[in-house]
Amino acid sequence: MTDPGSKSESFETQATPTPPQAEGAAGEGELDHLARVAGHGLNLPAFIVSIVAGEEPKMRTSVNLPPLTAQAQRSLLYGLCLGVVDGEPLIVENTKSQHQSRELAALTAAGVESALCFPLRADGWRVIGLFCVVNRLPRRWREVELSLLTDLSQLAALEMRREIGMETASSYDLHLRARRAIMAGLLSDEGAGQSVDGLLDCLGNNLDWDLAGAWLSQREHATLGRAGVWAGQNIPDNDVAALYSLPTFDVDDDILGQVWMRQEPVWAPSLSPLAEFRRAATAHAAGFGAGLWFPV
Repeated sequence: MTDPGSKSESFETQATPTPPQAEGAAGEGELDHLARVAGHGLNLPAFIVSIVAGEEPKMRTSVNLPPLTAQAQRSLLYGLCLGVVDGEPLIVENTKSQHQSRELAALTAAGVESALCFPLRADGWRVIGLFCVVNRLPRRWREVELSLLTDLSQLAALEMRREIGMETASSYDLHLRARRAIMAGLLSDEGAGQSVDGLLDCLGNNLDWDLAGAWLSQREHATLGRAGVWAGQNIPDNDVAALYSLPTFDVDDDILGQVWMRQEPVWAPSLSPLAEFRRAATAHAAGFGAGLWFPV
């Protein structure tokens, strides 16, 4: 990769604009939506970059990014690429107080003083894109912000892999798609005021599953309480009742309780190995074949 040098315009430049910003318009793509989540969630410029072998990095989609000249944008993208060349995310809180490497010099030249940049991977090592948020001022990145961008970058990598014909069907990818479906519900026209049942409807329809339920922990008790249930049109009422008849249950007695205690998702392509868990066994007896449970 060729270094574009450090002479460029800053964020204050009012020249050639970047590609159209993602603002949730009808028909926006998956990557546009993910950039919008980051840009609005952190109230900062956010963008996704595509990297094709033998070509320069290209701005794929952006939110809140001020107009940049072609040279300023090129310097910014190359600086971010240099920052993740070792495969790790680039986390910059203050370019002026950190060791002045080539990538930080490029960011400073583009008017950036703090940045988060996550590489999007195709097959465990090859980088096919970047997911970034930047700021003109120093910023101490909070753990929740790092967690948010980690999730969004993994979703963006999943979408980019799908676009280039490398889509996978691992349990973690399915977990990401489930979280993505919930994000879609939260950011729909109804917004966060939407009921839990509405979110479950979004989850079930987006993933084309048959049943979905939400459970919340009960304060000061080792129990989970039912918060909502959704069922597809062709699911008999007695099957729904068999799985969701009890409003609460002890965490040791169910697969959901295990997921809650361990804070790890469980993907079961077959329910038969989970016969020791009451709900999984009941679902298997009712004719359901697979299950996905994950903590939120």
